[in-house]
Amino acid sequence: MEVIRRVVLALNRVDADHFDGDFATVEREYLCEYIDAAINASGVDLDALAERRLIDRAELTDEWRD
Repeated sequence: MEVIRRVVLALNRVDADHFDGDFATVEREYLCEYIDAAINASGVDLDALAERRLIDRAELTDEWRD
Protein backbone atom coordinates (compact mmCIF):
# COMPACT_ATOMS: atom_id res chain seq x y z
CA MET A 1 0.00 0.00 0.00
CA GLU A 2 2.94 2.33 0.61
CA VAL A 3 4.02 2.03 -3.02
CA ILE A 4 0.48 2.71 -4.21
CA ARG A 5 0.31 5.75 -1.93
CA ARG A 6 3.60 7.14 -3.24
CA VAL A 7 2.56 6.66 -6.87
CA VAL A 8 -0.79 8.37 -6.34
CA LEU A 9 0.81 11.30 -4.51
CA ALA A 10 3.44 11.64 -7.25
CA LEU A 11 0.73 11.68 -9.92
CA ASN A 12 -1.15 14.32 -7.94
CA ARG A 13 2.02 16.46 -7.99
CA VAL A 14 2.49 15.95 -11.75
CA ASP A 15 -1.11 16.95 -12.30
CA ALA A 16 -0.80 20.06 -10.15
CA ASP A 17 2.60 21.10 -11.55
CA HIS A 18 2.00 20.44 -15.24
CA PHE A 19 -1.73 20.17 -15.90
CA ASP A 20 -3.20 22.68 -13.43
CA GLY A 21 -5.45 19.96 -12.04
CA ASP A 22 -6.78 19.11 -15.50
CA PHE A 23 -5.05 15.77 -16.20
CA ALA A 24 -7.24 14.33 -18.99
CA THR A 25 -9.38 11.37 -17.97
CA VAL A 26 -8.21 9.26 -20.92
CA GLU A 27 -4.56 9.89 -20.10
CA ARG A 28 -5.17 9.09 -16.46
CA GLU A 29 -6.94 5.84 -17.38
CA TYR A 30 -4.06 4.73 -19.64
CA LEU A 31 -1.57 5.51 -16.91
CA CYS A 32 -3.61 3.62 -14.31
CA GLU A 33 -3.79 0.57 -16.59
CA TYR A 34 -0.01 0.67 -17.00
CA ILE A 35 0.56 1.00 -13.25
CA ASP A 36 -1.91 -1.81 -12.57
CA ALA A 37 -0.07 -4.07 -15.02
CA ALA A 38 3.31 -3.19 -13.47
CA ILE A 39 2.06 -3.95 -9.97
CA ASN A 40 0.58 -7.26 -11.12
CA ALA A 41 3.80 -8.15 -12.97
CA SER A 42 5.71 -7.64 -9.72
CA GLY A 43 3.56 -10.32 -8.11
CA VAL A 44 1.15 -8.19 -6.11
CA ASP A 45 -2.42 -9.49 -6.19
CA LEU A 46 -4.46 -6.29 -6.09
CA ASP A 47 -7.75 -8.16 -5.75
CA ALA A 48 -6.45 -9.94 -2.65
CA LEU A 49 -5.04 -6.70 -1.27
CA ALA A 50 -8.41 -4.98 -1.63
CA GLU A 51 -10.19 -7.97 -0.15
CA ARG A 52 -7.92 -7.92 2.92
CA ARG A 53 -8.76 -4.23 3.39
CA LEU A 54 -12.49 -4.97 2.92
CA ILE A 55 -12.77 -2.55 0.02
CA ASP A 56 -13.38 -2.73 -3.70
CA ARG A 57 -10.24 -2.86 -5.82
CA ALA A 58 -11.18 0.48 -7.39
CA GLU A 59 -11.00 2.05 -3.93
CA LEU A 60 -7.33 1.22 -3.29
CA THR A 61 -6.25 4.74 -4.27
CA ASP A 62 -9.22 6.74 -2.96
CA GLU A 63 -7.49 7.84 0.25
CA TRP A 64 -4.84 9.83 -1.65
CA ARG A 65 -6.42 10.77 -4.99
CA ASP A 66 -7.11 14.41 -5.76
